Amino acid sequence: MTTLTLKTAEPIRSAEDLYGKSDTWIETITGRQFSYLKPTFDIGEIAHALGNICRFTGQCRRFYSVAEHSILVSRIMEDQRLGDPMEGLLHDGVEAYLADVAAPAKSVLKDYKALDAALDKAMRKEFLVAETKSDGCVKADWLALFLEARELMPTKGKNWLGPPGLREEAWQLPYAICCWTPEDATSRFMDRMTDIRRRLRHLR
Repeated sequence: MTTLTLKTAEPIRSAEDLYGKSDTWIETITGRQFSYLKPTFDIGEIAHALGNICRFTGQCRRFYSVAEHSILVSRIMEDQRLGDPMEGLLHDGVEAYLADVAAPAKSVLKDYKALDAALDKAMRKEFLVAETKSDGCVKADWLALFLEARELMPTKGKNWLGPPGLREEAWQLPYAICCWTPEDATSRFMDRMTDIRRRLRHLR
């Protein structure tokens, strides 16, 4: 048996050692560097990434993307008159650059929450939506969650925490959970963005 020995001029450093304030960026699908310190956002990058990220940390019956979830929230906000559908479409936009973290885990990751909040504020400013998550968007997000749980989770979200009455309200809504492919979800996200922008221009 041959034993391979790795020879280096210096000790191999961990990722945690390598990343400092001068190196806080990731490469995106467009090939650019997205800076966590000076973020600028690209709707194509957001659509592509959210189309590839699975909700519920992948613990669902079928692949279900954050992009499809975002479209659902946007439609609920519009149809139920809960506020700006553009906010609904973009409410999880920063997950394109941070990934989707389960809510129970996110609640104890203080540094992650701070970064998430800072990026979300910058993104909302760039896309001209509410500075902080509106009450209507919060409600639509919960409604979408319970609709998704009913279709995608083994217990239908039976023991999940949530605002009183919203589970029952959600289950009365006429929305389908389609589980689009990443490519289809990305395309539909962009179509939804175009449709909202077109109608906003018409109203002005």
